[in-house]
Amino acid sequence: MSEIASAQLLLVTTPDVSGWTISRTYGLVTSEEAVTTGPIGDLSNSLHAIVGGNLPAAAELISEAKDRVLLSGRMQAFRLGANALVGCRIHYAIDRAITLVSFSGTAVRIDSDHGEYLPSSPTTQEAFVETTCESCGLVIPWMEPNCVGCATPRPEPASK
Repeated sequence: MSEIASAQLLLVTTPDVSGWTISRTYGLVTSEEAVTTGPIGDLSNSLHAIVGGNLPAAAELISEAKDRVLLSGRMQAFRLGANALVGCRIHYAIDRAITLVSFSGTAVRIDSDHGEYLPSSPTTQEAFVETTCESCGLVIPWMEPNCVGCATPRPEPASK
């Protein structure tokens, strides 16, 4: 199984994808990760809390945990045979020095009159840059193969 192909699954927060039909539902996919900054991080965060300001170490740990739970959820859905996750949610729970990051979504197969949505492995690093959808003008995030607004495929990177 390709980690890149699983990362290309369409992921949306809505219960369906406009212009596409859910042809099969595989079920709930979840992923969780608990993170802590450790004793040194706790001291640093406490000092930042007293004097104010951003907590870059904690923010980076939580962001990385979010990326890992998203990838884990996508890989689970890919193994089930899904090509999309709908109704996706990310939750954060904080208890003292531990932050729990959890992801949930419903693994589905989406199809359309204009073809099947197939996750693919991009061949160049440019496939992972943020770009603008040519159809609706929304920004396509760096890991999404299709526009989250209209499901138009990401434009091919310009050849060098």
